[in-house]
Amino acid sequence: MTKYKIHAYKSEIEGYEVTRETDKSVWYTTKDYVGNPYETCERKEGKWFDTAQEAKDVLVERLQRKVDIAKRRLQHARSELGMAKSIKTGEKK
Repeated sequence: MTKYKIHAYKSEIEGYEVTRETDKSVWYTTKDYVGNPYETCERKEGKWFDTAQEAKDVLVERLQRKVDIAKRRLQHARSELGMAKSIKTGEKK
């Protein structure tokens, strides 16, 4: 059975052939750095999905949240910059 995994740092989705699955873990076949296949186990932790569309929807939602947080941080930083620029030091030029 194929399941789809969201790669957190690459912001991409990849399909894997899952050989075994529990509520919390999946076992799948992947390749080592030389290209030899081997089976490995990984916790699901919200990054494994039954369909590519499900994985895409979750990935888009997570990235949208990151953008929204970045916008709020930028707005706060601009506000702080404006306050810093308006400080009167009392020095004469």
